Amino acid sequence: MACSNAWSLFGVEAALKLRLSAPEKTPFAKLIREAKESALVSEHLADLLDTGREIRNRFVHQGMQTTWTLGMAGQIIGTSFQIVAELYPDETAGIESASIT
Repeated sequence: MACSNAWSLFGVEAALKLRLSAPEKTPFAKLIREAKESALVSEHLADLLDTGREIRNRFVHQGMQTTWTLGMAGQIIGTSFQIVAELYPDETAGIESASIT
């Protein structure tokens, strides 16, 4: 579960880089700060992103893989999807009504 959380947070980080046209090596913290300063994200969302960044850092940089329940992992993964959808609202318009066949 922890690995799934980390990958979903990598996706959010990549989406921020693309949305801000930031260089590849831009730190996640700087991306969050720039998104907040440019009003791309709210103060609340910036706080959620920073919490996600801390979780990702513990997993990636410190090698700490905590135990996650399915419910905990689902919250992080779901929130990651919502954040990316908010960063790209035009691209996600109408998705909820689309069906997969």
